[in-house]
Amino acid sequence: MRFCSLRKSARVTAHDPADGKDVPLHHPRKDEWRRNFAISADYRIEGRSPVGRATIVALGMNRPAIVAIRGELHLLGRLDLR
Repeated sequence: MRFCSLRKSARVTAHDPADGKDVPLHHPRKDEWRRNFAISADYRIEGRSPVGRATIVALGMNRPAIVAIRGELHLLGRLDLR
């Protein structure tokens, strides 16, 4: 998503909201998505790790418009919640 890229910019770390420690952001080419994230029944991304939690907040991954898009994609069969 373009907006996420703009929010990320050159950042490689962010604060984990659970403990405030600085952790690396999720690297989509190096990190396994399911290790850091899950999708809830209401289409929000949940952090499974400090990296996941920090990335969600830093990139604004649960903005209302994005959550709504995930819901529409699921209804169209283009988003798997497993």
